[in-house]
Amino acid sequence: MRTRTSRKALKCEMGNNLKMNDEVYAMRREVMNYIYDAKNLLRAKGVQMPRIEVRITDNSGEKGNAAGMGRMGCNIVWISTMCLRKWKGHVRQVTFHEILHAVLATEHDDKCPLMKPFFDMKPLSDAEVDKHFLKYFQ
Repeated sequence: MRTRTSRKALKCEMGNNLKMNDEVYAMRREVMNYIYDAKNLLRAKGVQMPRIEVRITDNSGEKGNAAGMGRMGCNIVWISTMCLRKWKGHVRQVTFHEILHAVLATEHDDKCPLMKPFFDMKPLSDAEVDKHFLKYFQ
């Protein structure tokens, strides 16, 4: 059974949720594809990932320089337009990072390349992202 999430719960400090149009839909679809990648990766290991709410935001809020945000343990992620437009090579990494916040309430960890509070200019490879992501589900 699916429960509805209130509109208020879907707001974040990072910025305003964008209204759906063709451009926002395409950006959201890109993020959703990475979420499906994560679900399939976990399914292969016998782990079921919950449904995740996805929102695309502008960067007008108090955390306006953030690439993404995940509400700790609440299965909601926001990915910024700045990340999707300016840091295209980092979108998968940012999405997997935010999934860990949203699903497992994982805190930042400076020792983990995936869970550092800031990403390096050179994005992690898909294999590196997968390896670090999976270790949190063991």
